[in-house]
Amino acid sequence: MFAALAAILLLALFLRVYQLSDAHSLQQDEAFGAYDAYSLLLTGKDSWGQATPILFREYGMYATQLQPYLTLPFIALFGLNETATRLPWALFGALAALAAFIVARELAGNKAGLLAASLAAVSPWLLFSSRLAIQSNIAYPFTAMGVAFLFTASRKPERLPLAAAFFGLAINLYGNAIAFTGLLLAGYALLYRKELWRNRRHALLAVIVFAAFALPLAIAHYNTPAASVYAQLIRFDNPNAWGNDAHLAPADSLAHNLAAYFSPQFLFSPDVSGFSLQYYQYSPNHALPLYLAPLVLAGSAIALLHAISDKKYALLLWWIFAAALAASLFFPAPNARRFNLASPALEILAATAAIVLLRQILKHNPFKRNSLKKYAALATFALLAAWALASTLLFLSYLYGASATDAAAAPWYGAGFKQAIQYAESHPEYDVVFLSINQYSTSYPHAYALFYAAYPPGQFQTQTNGKELPQNNWVRVTAVGERYQICSPTECSIWGECDLHYCENIRAKNPLYLVTASERPDLTTILNLTERGHEALRLAIRP
Repeated sequence: MFAALAAILLLALFLRVYQLSDAHSLQQDEAFGAYDAYSLLLTGKDSWGQATPILFREYGMYATQLQPYLTLPFIALFGLNETATRLPWALFGALAALAAFIVARELAGNKAGLLAASLAAVSPWLLFSSRLAIQSNIAYPFTAMGVAFLFTASRKPERLPLAAAFFGLAINLYGNAIAFTGLLLAGYALLYRKELWRNRRHALLAVIVFAAFALPLAIAHYNTPAASVYAQLIRFDNPNAWGNDAHLAPADSLAHNLAAYFSPQFLFSPDVSGFSLQYYQYSPNHALPLYLAPLVLAGSAIALLHAISDKKYALLLWWIFAAALAASLFFPAPNARRFNLASPALEILAATAAIVLLRQILKHNPFKRNSLKKYAALATFALLAAWALASTLLFLSYLYGASATDAAAAPWYGAGFKQAIQYAESHPEYDVVFLSINQYSTSYPHAYALFYAAYPPGQFQTQTNGKELPQNNWVRVTAVGERYQICSPTECSIWGECDLHYCENIRAKNPLYLVTASERPDLTTILNLTERGHEALRLAIRP
């Protein structure tokens, strides 16, 4: 059994690290988070000059918490590049397969555990999430391991502090994990109140461990009122919240959002390859493969039937519900990234259902009258397994293939910025490089200039020009040093003079412009930037 588990975990690791640097362009959050880690490594401060912070200012939201600390040792080892940026996410992402094994084994034995681990190892959504280094994708492996230790704590109460440590790390990695962890632990305490009282020494130690992680975070939030601004803009009880287009009242908002997380359109992808890799905040589905739908439904029914007699099934269902409820506290909904905290509970449901149903089928004697039903059931499982294998192979070919970043998704990944900055760095004859805030969904292009130019963090920390902190909390960066200037392309005249506030008083002798294909037709293109066959940006100069 352990050899099989080791093989599954190695497969999970391999699938997550293979072609990691070539998965797609760095998204701007990936680039800036890694640069914060680089800044910590070289100066002990984040990019804004805060010494060893718990909450990172980043774009002004203070949404990033401890992720740069996870990235720091990898950047120290491998340098400031895509592999070092994403490797922590890939390594920790494989923990989801281990957590799936532990939980499913507690529910239905070793075979269920191995099947659940296999499903988590090749899950399209979990695979992709492990290869995109943004804050919402790093917390779920820790919450999953925390849940796994809760499942085993009834037999081994000494694991309660371990569970507390994983949850403590999770709340320091992703803001939504705070709400989720509170809901999950409240439900667990209610379900297992007798066991917790019986093992109160271990339970008390777990509380102390969790408090050691939670109190510094609470103090940091208390001392940083600006950290709550973003949450207030998207909370369910705000009738004017972003995404609350119907201006629903709080109760209606919560009910509407919660229902959205259990819709088939959200949970299951109709795409035979697993899902579309267009990954954005408003992602249309959670991308659970469609072949798992019957098993997830069967697993839900089995869990509901056993929930009263077996607390572990009740805890599994509460895990999923708590993740949906925590995500429902914010708009827009459904939001696949926030629902990540339910991972890999749905794969566990599917694996448990498969093993429980197969056991029931195999109990029947093939020479009795019901043998036809038995063989029909086995044939159904065989077809489902074949569908799963074909779909998984197709998805993997898509994930690692040339079309993995489709044309619609490319803007969100900042496709073309890497080539542009590297070109500018190798051509010092251009005295100013104008990076446009353009139609390419990249609102903070300075992140790419900092990352790909490996701009000295100390210089950016002390830079006074081109950095603003408006009252609405969102920072505005209009320059990286003297050379990289960020502006709207319509604000930069052909002579390199920007008339409006983004690039005031900038006069360039030989400027280089980074624009989209449709912007600034008066400029002469010197290089078209493409990614995996998709047109991205273009570098242009004066005619």
